Amino acid sequence: MTEKEGNNQGAFWDISENTNVDPERIIDEPDNTSNQFQPHEPREVTKYRDFFDVMGRMILFVFALIAAFSFISDTYHLSPWECPNKVTEVEDGTYRCQNYGIQEPWEYDSSGIEIIEPMDKVIAVMMYIMAILLFAFLCWGTFSKKQHLRHLGEENAIVLMTSRFGMTPRMRKKIILQYDSFIQRTTGEYTDEDGMTTTYNNYEIHTKGQKPFELSKFTEEDYVFVTGLEIRE
Repeated sequence: MTEKEGNNQGAFWDISENTNVDPERIIDEPDNTSNQFQPHEPREVTKYRDFFDVMGRMILFVFALIAAFSFISDTYHLSPWECPNKVTEVEDGTYRCQNYGIQEPWEYDSSGIEIIEPMDKVIAVMMYIMAILLFAFLCWGTFSKKQHLRHLGEENAIVLMTSRFGMTPRMRKKIILQYDSFIQRTTGEYTDEDGMTTTYNNYEIHTKGQKPFELSKFTEEDYVFVTGLEIRE
């Protein structure tokens, strides 16, 4: 549906008044009105997260995983390290590695081989597993996130919802549509550091007595399809 068609047709939940079409005729003659919105008909569009947004988050997660692995490997050793310099005996009779003038906290034997307690190996393995599971969880949550714009039908309301992991969407905000509801489109420009100017549009549903309902992440055609409202400048 084009914007012009949507504006001329009016809201689908107010079809008899805004389109000058008899609702009974629409119901009795569905073949002749296949392109008309039916009164109180639920509508929904769904959109996944933007590709570049996903890639940006994935890069951050990878760097975080590398940092976590580095921390674990520096704190808990799975295999014994060999002191690159000399080992010195401390007051409690154990040996420490002197590395570039800094005494390392790990215990070594007299030959310069690190002594690792079995429990330290268990802790290291568990921390590696936890880091990998957390990384997988964050990636799955990023890839599976969806935005839902839905008309509730009989309730005559528009809701914006978010879902992850294939679970039931959770409502973020809601607006009740009325006879005076419409979508306002505002146009702006953004100039980057290179002097390139980009034009963008913002959309909001306005209804008397309610806060503006900001629309995002979807196309103009989606807004008309779901709401049935006219778009005004």
